[in-house]
Amino acid sequence: MSRTICQPVLVLLLSAGYCLAVDSSLDRDGDGIRDDHEKVLGTDPQHAESLRVVVDDGLESEQRRGATDYDATKDFTKIEFCHVGGDRYLWRATFATVPRLDDTVFHLYVDADADDSTGRQGPEGAASTGTEYMLSVVGGRGTSGFYDPDGNRTNGPAVTHVVVGNALLVSADIELRRDDRGARFALYVLCHAIAQPGSDQRMSDASGKRIIENVPLSDRAKVLRPADHTTNYHVQATFGNHVLQKIETDKANFVVPHDKLEMHGFEIDHSTSRRWPHVKLTAAVGTIAARAPQAGRFHIGFMMYDDSNDERIGFYVDNALQGVAVANVDNNTTWLYWLEQAVELTEGERVELRALGSGGKHGICNVQFLRKPPETRTLQNAVMHLTSACLAQDPDRVTVSWTTSWPCATKFEYGVDNSYGETAKHDGNCLVHRVVLEGLDPQREYHGRAVGRSRDGSTYVSEDFVFRATPPRSPATRADTREVQLAVRNPLDIAVDNWPVTGGVPFPQGQLGSSDQVRLLVGDAEVPAQIETTARWPDGSIKWLLVTFSADVAAGKIGQYQLQYGSQARRASVSKSLSIDEQDGEIKIDTGTLQFTIDRAGNLAQLERKGRLLLRQESVCASHATDSESATYNTLGSQANIALEERGPLRAVVKVTSWLTGSHGERLMRVEKRIMAYRGAAFLRVQHTFVLDQPRKFTNLEQLVYRVPIPETATTWHVPTVGGSEITLQHADSSAWQRFDRELVTVAGGKETPSPGRIVGSIVADHPDGASIAVRDFWQNYPKGFSVTEDGVEIGLCPDFDAGRYDQFPFEKEGHQLYYYLLDGRYRLKHGMSKTHDLLLCFEDSAKRQAVCAAFQQPLLATVPASWYCGSRVFYDVAPRDTAKFKLYEEAIDNNLEAYAERRERQHDFGMLNYGDWYGE
Repeated sequence: MSRTICQPVLVLLLSAGYCLAVDSSLDRDGDGIRDDHEKVLGTDPQHAESLRVVVDDGLESEQRRGATDYDATKDFTKIEFCHVGGDRYLWRATFATVPRLDDTVFHLYVDADADDSTGRQGPEGAASTGTEYMLSVVGGRGTSGFYDPDGNRTNGPAVTHVVVGNALLVSADIELRRDDRGARFALYVLCHAIAQPGSDQRMSDASGKRIIENVPLSDRAKVLRPADHTTNYHVQATFGNHVLQKIETDKANFVVPHDKLEMHGFEIDHSTSRRWPHVKLTAAVGTIAARAPQAGRFHIGFMMYDDSNDERIGFYVDNALQGVAVANVDNNTTWLYWLEQAVELTEGERVELRALGSGGKHGICNVQFLRKPPETRTLQNAVMHLTSACLAQDPDRVTVSWTTSWPCATKFEYGVDNSYGETAKHDGNCLVHRVVLEGLDPQREYHGRAVGRSRDGSTYVSEDFVFRATPPRSPATRADTREVQLAVRNPLDIAVDNWPVTGGVPFPQGQLGSSDQVRLLVGDAEVPAQIETTARWPDGSIKWLLVTFSADVAAGKIGQYQLQYGSQARRASVSKSLSIDEQDGEIKIDTGTLQFTIDRAGNLAQLERKGRLLLRQESVCASHATDSESATYNTLGSQANIALEERGPLRAVVKVTSWLTGSHGERLMRVEKRIMAYRGAAFLRVQHTFVLDQPRKFTNLEQLVYRVPIPETATTWHVPTVGGSEITLQHADSSAWQRFDRELVTVAGGKETPSPGRIVGSIVADHPDGASIAVRDFWQNYPKGFSVTEDGVEIGLCPDFDAGRYDQFPFEKEGHQLYYYLLDGRYRLKHGMSKTHDLLLCFEDSAKRQAVCAAFQQPLLATVPASWYCGSRVFYDVAPRDTAKFKLYEEAIDNNLEAYAERRERQHDFGMLNYGDWYGE
């Protein structure tokens, strides 16, 4: 083992600037910027900088300055700017008083080419749209982002800053458009306070976007600072767990572990999931201190995780720079960095590392004093691990997968010999790649190779790969009979009877050859079940089963079932199974309780129960939309693509693909519906998905509804709300909708009545021949609504709203985070996006409707033990939860989940395009 040093041996200093051996009062060029500040900013202390005013914002109004939330430390009065040299530029922001950076967010949105069509994407006319560089000082730390012409964001250049009196000076290296009159770009400046928990008030000052032009250009070269190195400087590096472990355990080396370091501005990162434990920076400035273990020559090194942040760390001895480590490979791996030249140290001599980058966690794992330099290792572009798979059910279809050492887009070239000739592409920058090849001859041998693309655009290829389109023969199921425990938890305070449950169950490779050799039990009694194979292992054995059955679980209890498998296990046939008939482009299904048709346009029609029509005569359930030009569209007239995805005794799933079509056949968007029917059930589940598939960049939508033409609407309708109360709608032309996450609106007789509250997501009729309709996660996906009309009930997937309703909020906070797609009374939806709503159409007896809707909102899930999931290895090597063995890790996961839920509620992270997402730039 290597020797571990318990006393401090090294100093790590992190700051926006550097340790400066400069007279702090000296200003040799007389430009008003002290020499020590010029060293931080990368300006030349012997040449005066000529800053000119580019934004004259002035003080906020007297009325604004008198408001309780006014904060003079966020009120900038002017912005000055100049070119320093090379690609370096300098800004000076003057504030009403000394800026307080600890709680400040200061953004410079730089549209480098003054062109809104390139760079950051956003609403037309928005001040940040078109930004190439977002240069920021947040909480006293410089950070930045860069947007390419297509709007893809990556890490931006280093941002350095100093505060001088009432001014904040910021420098960065960026590429601005230039012409014969100087630099020309567009600038938007935003400054606001960091949001505090429990407070909705936040001081904000913004300049608006403006063109900056005719900026004189300097012919000076820029000053080279340690932070300006883009590659390792007098520093070598290596990576790989086996390599690092060997170096760490070498007895000739000294290792200072992360938890033996004296820390200031750091703390141990207890929530990390990385292989090596480490510390993390928790302040704008931090140090880790210690001294050399003994006299001798050492290569000073440290281990650190290289993530997507651009981190630079300088090595210093006697305050002299020895080298710079640049962690910008971004391969999410722990690296060891060391000085390529050994340094002669006396026992106890102090050395320093200084973080020079613009941000990052700086997850230092340890500090090492190495007797000999390790072998350098660089990341090589390579294609590896080619493999192919052909499933028994698809003998002419082959899936080829491979990995690359660097995330990139790739392609697979293949043919009957190594001249190839055919190409399959895999788009997207990733490490794991896959293509599916179809129409291959199972009797032939094929050759292929994968082609990757490096960062500089050059290509690299794999070796020739030989494969066949021949599936493996399914192995026999194991001889003995075994059981997998299946638990169904009922989270409701009411019992659930005969409720359909569908869930996936994994199996280890080689255990199960056929789904026919599986049956479901409760105790010793067999339960009717629909069991289908959805995935197989490379050897042909079953990897995943999809199990559907009807469960009975008492309120708040867990129902225990057993999935029995083995070569002698045989499942009994299901009596009174679903009836499914396909004819003339339509599908007719009889659940034993409901009978319905899916017509050629893909709409629900001819819905009956016990001979009684449940829909209005000659009417169907269909989607209807109106665009911003008041043109109307629906799914009534277009020919749909209809596919029966599941045809079992207990559950049928029909996928319908159609289009919202106008009166002249023009298409607004694609609509996909999965209609699910269950044996004996008096309800249907409809997963409704709209897809923006038309070539226009944005679609402006007035409203989108799913209309259910229920005949009996002249009755009382109940709309439950969170907390146990409800809204009552007593006649047609009334509605209830969720306008914000904590505000609902009822409309009756044309009068709107807003009130605090959250609609659970169901509307239930009193009438014996009525119905109930539900939308899962209704209030969480606001705007949402239910409307009762003379023609039936409309589910407002995108309900109509007034212009200006969501436009009044500040862009950077609510407007940018929550309401960016709700503009001028329209839904502004971008090409390529899709959204799925889970709907329930229930025609149960009136006494059961509320309970069915409640069970739909909190569905029963069938799960197997965590040890079975992990032991099956379908997720590769994943350890099951173990609070004894992984106490700190499990506590961290629990804390993170709890914090996420609290943060989501506090930040109002709800809405149709927000719920389930994590907001952040």
